[in-house]
Amino acid sequence: LMCVLLLRGPQTPGELKTRTERLYSFADLGSVDGALGRLVTHEDGPLVEQLPREAGHKEPRWRELLSGPDSSPAAVDVARVTLPANAPVGLAERVADLEAEVARLAARLDGLADDTQM
Repeated sequence: LMCVLLLRGPQTPGELKTRTERLYSFADLGSVDGALGRLVTHEDGPLVEQLPREAGHKEPRWRELLSGPDSSPAAVDVARVTLPANAPVGLAERVADLEAEVARLAARLDGLADDTQM
């Protein structure tokens, strides 16, 4: 498992089972989960970690911890979509802000359309 995680990056247990066939034949997904569990509770400290399930994906991915902090594109994307500290908290406020932004952009597009017709 460690070899495949190091070579291919974060993967689901199903992907790991398939991609480790030449190295070791796991009987089923339960045995992959068991092996991952042993790697998490390794006596020298965890060697793998389970990543949060990504939107649109059915299963969470696992990654190895030997190469240091997570620098995968998914980790960078999460940092990019984090709301700023001054972002509105309530849904009503967020919807109102979005409606105002759409109205502003629509007015700007109308102005551009008028300029091109002259």
